[in-house]
Amino acid sequence: MRSVDSVNDLPESRATWRRNCWETRRRQACPMSLRHVIVELPDRPGSLGQVTTLLGRLGVDIRQMRVLSRDGAVATDEFVVSVPGPVIDRTLPELLEEIQGVRVLTVVPTDTDSGIAGAIVAL
Repeated sequence: MRSVDSVNDLPESRATWRRNCWETRRRQACPMSLRHVIVELPDRPGSLGQVTTLLGRLGVDIRQMRVLSRDGAVATDEFVVSVPGPVIDRTLPELLEEIQGVRVLTVVPTDTDSGIAGAIVAL
């Protein structure tokens, strides 16, 4: 099992961030793209923190987040994120799944983050 520190120190994550910066600069600073992401992760303390820490290390801005379900073993969480460049955008599911027990269910483009906000207000 990886600890939060080892997730943050993954050499692949640093290399991916460098490639992303290089490609983003080469493409004249591509605008950040919004993505709707749904992940399953172990329902235990620290799991969500590992996911959000990795996103932060990659330069991904979490716009909104909510817990869709929990059953004591697995939690399903929904995010709207702003992805900083084309390399991170293409590799985001693989990078998240490097965290033990995390499974990415969907990553789809979105043009707004109001979907989660509307659901939160409805609760």
